Amino acid sequence: MFKKITQQAQLLIQGTLLATLFISPVLADIANTDIPGINRSGDSYQVPADMQDWSTQDLSSLRTEHQKSLEAMRKHQLSQDAAEENMLAELLRHDLVRLSIVDVIPVLIEDYQIDGDFKHTLMGYRSTFMNELRASHDDIRSLGDYQAYDFRFAAVYMSMLYAFDSNPEFYQRLKSDMVNDATPIGRYRLSIDESYLSVKQASEKMDTIHQLNDLEKVIVALDSELERRKR
Repeated sequence: MFKKITQQAQLLIQGTLLATLFISPVLADIANTDIPGINRSGDSYQVPADMQDWSTQDLSSLRTEHQKSLEAMRKHQLSQDAAEENMLAELLRHDLVRLSIVDVIPVLIEDYQIDGDFKHTLMGYRSTFMNELRASHDDIRSLGDYQAYDFRFAAVYMSMLYAFDSNPEFYQRLKSDMVNDATPIGRYRLSIDESYLSVKQASEKMDTIHQLNDLEKVIVALDSELERRKR
């Protein structure tokens, strides 16, 4: 089943306009390869490419400025291990909200009066979410594990939406219901939106960790250049 779904997802990636499939920005994030806390979203610090052309005074000033920023950021920052642990916990919690799609699919089938091959297809997706992906969820132990898992989840989810897109009479209603919080799929979308807020908060802490690491590397490079000029 998963092999079939993956093949359909590849067709979607190659030829389907994603903008027409995703109603909520958060649902669009599900199919995005950028994962909060793993893919960086904040500002980064870099060693000036033309550092050798800077005056010693300017380099010293930049070094002092970066050191102050580093110390300020460290005051209220979690350790990298703690930030990663918190990020993973939030992603896993949020993923359980995403996996609640297994409760929505049967309701959609009943409400939309879907039968025949399309009903069988949707129940196949439900089985994949409920069994294969839930089992994979339980095996996640690190952010790296989650990144690989998230790609699989996105492929299945995108493929399911592609299946709806291939059935216009149901897809049009799905698009309408998805922005209506009174409908099952609308409540599902809303629950994801709300859950994602905590994920973003955790990702901001991870972004700070990335910035701290960047700053430390830049300061080391500046120190090396300043030391070289003393010789």
